[in-house]
Amino acid sequence: MKRKLALIAMMVSAFAVTTTFGQTPITGQTQWAEKNEFHKVMSQTFHPSEEGNYEPIRSRVGEMYDKAVAWMNSTAPKEFDKPEVKSTLKELTGQIIALKAMIEKKATNEELKPKMEALHDTFHKIVGLCSAEAGEGHEGHGHDAPSTAPVKEHKE
Repeated sequence: MKRKLALIAMMVSAFAVTTTFGQTPITGQTQWAEKNEFHKVMSQTFHPSEEGNYEPIRSRVGEMYDKAVAWMNSTAPKEFDKPEVKSTLKELTGQIIALKAMIEKKATNEELKPKMEALHDTFHKIVGLCSAEAGEGHEGHGHDAPSTAPVKEHKE
């Protein structure tokens, strides 16, 4: 009898673990895949520039542009589908076009620096607009600065 109870208990436990781990976690946070893809490139190019290393943005500006266009042309989650988010995404893409042109003309790091900072600020503005709409924080960054303020202290 003890063996049967132990076997039943193990089966119930195994079922509970399988069911729990097989489900998508409920986080309350809306995901936007194209935003996340852009963020990867932004993080991997902006943070080195803070340290004076502009090689990542020089070599990946085309990729950044492609990710921005994909993000701008994607279908936004319902709660992010707002005119201000769309217009700021267009602004972001325009900033990348200007940055790309500067890089192609061999701009100095000093010339690129304010453009990278402005681009980063625009990205944070969009994230802030999305966070404000969804009631979320800026996930994965460890800060809750206003979306329009320059934010330079975080690392990923």
